[in-house]
Amino acid sequence: MDVETGDGPAHAATCADFWRLTGRLPNMHVAPEVDAERFMRLFVTRMIKLANG
Repeated sequence: MDVETGDGPAHAATCADFWRLTGRLPNMHVAPEVDAERFMRLFVTRMIKLANG
């Protein structure tokens, strides 16, 4: 996976070069699995802290 950082029509687009045709190294990682319960627990905790200052 790659996020296009150059100028042009694909600027800031996420581009999948599965066959490595561009010869560029990937510049991002993709999470194939997510611990949704843990994420929500962390997210809610952070939002509460943010709301309370």
